[in-house]
Amino acid sequence: MKKTFRIVKIFQVAFSLLIVLLFLGSVYYAFNSFDTQIKAAIIAASVAFGVAITSHFVQKKRELEFKIRERKVEAYQKIFDFMMYFLQASASSAPTEEATGKLVAYIYEINYALIMWGSSDVIIKWADFQVALKNHFPIADEAETLARVFFYKKQTS
Repeated sequence: MKKTFRIVKIFQVAFSLLIVLLFLGSVYYAFNSFDTQIKAAIIAASVAFGVAITSHFVQKKRELEFKIRERKVEAYQKIFDFMMYFLQASASSAPTEEATGKLVAYIYEINYALIMWGSSDVIIKWADFQVALKNHFPIADEAETLARVFFYKKQTS
């Protein structure tokens, strides 16, 4: 099966190369029959057309990169909001169900945002953070784990 696939690929590449060479040869012979001024005009028009198409694709690429950057900033903003909420929650005296539920909601929002838009390094660090939480407080309920972690300081003092 693999051998047949390789042979088919080789023939496809060879056939494509043959078609490209035939096309370039016909363009060369047609181009040589033109007057010098027509050749210069065709070259200038081709260059202008190539520059216009290239600049269009570069602009589209920049727009796409900017949109992706905006989404990444939103995802990282969620992490920052989570950390600020963590600082605020750790100052409270005892975990409430509302606070614990909000922590769980933050975790799920961050997970979704990072999977969609986070860089690989951030995703790895976030996963390490979650594993460290679960290893430090080995209990089944995620909400209780979060409550213990984020209210740990107040409970032990």
